[in-house]
Amino acid sequence: MITSLLRAGAIVLLSAGLVACTSFQPRHPVPPAELRAANPAGYPQIRFWGDVLPDTDDAAATLQAAHRAGAYRGAGRAPHRLDFLAISGGGENGAFGAGVLAGWSLRGSRPRFEVVTGVSTGALIGALAFLGPSRDAQLTALYTQYGGQHIMRWRGLLPVLLGGESLADDAPLAGLIARTIDAAYLDEVATEHRRGRRFFVATTNLDAQRPVIWDMGAIAASGEPGRLTLFRSVLLASASVPGFFPPVRIAVAANGAHYDELHVDGSVSANAFIFPALFMKALSPRGQHVPRQLYVIHNGKLSPEYSPTKPSLLPTIARSLNTLTKAHGIGDLFRLYALAQAHGLAFRMAAIPADFEHTGNTGFDVQYMQALYRRGYAIGRSGAEWMAMPPALGFERYKPNQPSQRLARTVSTR
Repeated sequence: MITSLLRAGAIVLLSAGLVACTSFQPRHPVPPAELRAANPAGYPQIRFWGDVLPDTDDAAATLQAAHRAGAYRGAGRAPHRLDFLAISGGGENGAFGAGVLAGWSLRGSRPRFEVVTGVSTGALIGALAFLGPSRDAQLTALYTQYGGQHIMRWRGLLPVLLGGESLADDAPLAGLIARTIDAAYLDEVATEHRRGRRFFVATTNLDAQRPVIWDMGAIAASGEPGRLTLFRSVLLASASVPGFFPPVRIAVAANGAHYDELHVDGSVSANAFIFPALFMKALSPRGQHVPRQLYVIHNGKLSPEYSPTKPSLLPTIARSLNTLTKAHGIGDLFRLYALAQAHGLAFRMAAIPADFEHTGNTGFDVQYMQALYRRGYAIGRSGAEWMAMPPALGFERYKPNQPSQRLARTVSTR
């Protein structure tokens, strides 16, 4: 997920026992009985749980608007095809996804996606990808010009031991988001939302231990005076690696009482996501069948990466977390592929190639990100390295005659 930050996460785990007795800023968490009713004040229908099918009360507005998808193509004509884009987490590896999208634009075949979803760094990429190639210059700058000093400010271990929330201050990242997401941007998102297009971001509600899906266009189009602040807060929360960045507190209300929620990186729950058939079918206007395609940009490698591990505490924890997040992300790809297969969506996936061997000296190393961006750009420009299924992970070794277990085929995008 975010490989360069794993050592910091290991330190947090190591110090957990030491900070257990420290005091933190008082909280007013949502009581279990009020979880369903809780929402940011003034926003009744901007989010829902990501681990269940939304019911009509939670997602009525979204589904009603989704029926109008494609209307922006003119005169109520149904679209020829519906395209969905899911962008994974990956920290500085998001430079790959940024490059893919920019190269894809130059190729001239990049769709105007009806739905864009993003998690963690994928949420930041998705925020710009949703508005199309007009935001490619911003996207390129975000992942090729800003290094670690623009993302984080180390607190050090001592503040953590004295009761701090994280190893790093999120002010630089929050400032970068604020400079990227301004009032003009929000108005553009609101316009696209009213046309039926959707941009969704995932965070993880720590108290509930559940993923939360935010309808970012609904926030933008709400007209609420705090919509820009909430929009930025959700993006920040989705990218807030637990322990490394502090959780983002989001104020909510339920039945006249006020509470706060703690939200962290959406990758804790899922590294990439798209909606069940309920949403996808809703996006076929007037019940007509429209061909649909799901594109997934996985900001990580799929193949194992050999690295001798020093047999001591922190290297062992870091390497184990690295392996865990890789397996977690690959599992999400299989879930997305199974969903696409079950509901008639063509599946296309791009991931960092196994032969990309550049490494960064520190987290968010600019030279590393620039090299990765260039590799992603070449893939997007050529259209030749998209896969039609996730890798079979060696299953063909045991059942070589099973078509469903062949290695992923490489396809070209239109």
